[in-house]
Amino acid sequence: MDKAKRHAWILPILWMGVIFIFSHQAGEESAGLSGGVTQVILTFAEGIGIRLDEVRFHGIVRVMGHFIIFFVLGQLWYITLRIRGKSPNHASIIAFLLCIGYAFFDELHQYFVPGRACELSDVLVDGAGAGVAIIIGWLTQFSGREKAA
Repeated sequence: MDKAKRHAWILPILWMGVIFIFSHQAGEESAGLSGGVTQVILTFAEGIGIRLDEVRFHGIVRVMGHFIIFFVLGQLWYITLRIRGKSPNHASIIAFLLCIGYAFFDELHQYFVPGRACELSDVLVDGAGAGVAIIIGWLTQFSGREKAA
């Protein structure tokens, strides 16, 4: 087995570690991080003449954070499984199950972190992010075949 196949799993595992670290932040620290991102975007928007409701937009930033973080995880698992020789269909199913399983674990973990909550809605957003990434990966198999033909 070549090095790429042997070590392909390292990136998604490392990314799961990054997610764990973010999830382990206390509620105030997590809100501060997403609040900082919100402020940067609001400042930019105001600079180009767009006014946004800060509270509502902060909620959108938090949801998008979940989506993007699990989008990356879904893409990493899909690519890893393809490198390891799984068919596109099997890679898609396994990657999605790994991501959903980790989303549940992540929310359960947050239940024990001060100021954080365990929310099913976050699992749904996480699953949507991973699912979109995996579908994009799965669909690229067809565009590659057409170009080769």
